[in-house]
Amino acid sequence: MLFGGGQEFDRLVRQYDLLIRKWIAQVRGLREPDECRQIALIALWEAARRYQPEKGPFPAYAQAVVRGRLLSELRRRRRREARFVSTDPALLETAAPAHVVQDGLWLDETMRTLSKREKQWVQAALVHDLPTAAIAELYGVSQDTVRSWKKSAIKKLRAKRENIRPDA
Repeated sequence: MLFGGGQEFDRLVRQYDLLIRKWIAQVRGLREPDECRQIALIALWEAARRYQPEKGPFPAYAQAVVRGRLLSELRRRRRREARFVSTDPALLETAAPAHVVQDGLWLDETMRTLSKREKQWVQAALVHDLPTAAIAELYGVSQDTVRSWKKSAIKKLRAKRENIRPDA
């Protein structure tokens, strides 16, 4: 353990402030600087609490912990964005012309283009947030099969989205 209380942590934050900013800047794709800073500070606090001097210098350990946490957050956000499907007509109108989106018809029409298995993947993965392994177990198939459902469903959804975008 590197510190015992709040004042010592404040000193540690001041000491590592420039490095924290640098580590945040190095992780491309994280957009909210205040939230990223909070994630980095929490990681620094945890690094200071878990630090064992016999394992090496603190700056290298802190960098690994903070960057690792920031990269994990980036991966988590990308996974979430890849899975996000909105059924809110107001949001769908930004991607599709109003005449297509009326009363959520765009999503209904799009879902009709999917096979039974692709619909099952959409329901399990996007609505219920189940991982591939759980979906495979639920339907009694291999994980590779579930991945193929995902791949074909996403391909169809993207193609449908591309067909409704106005010409730029």
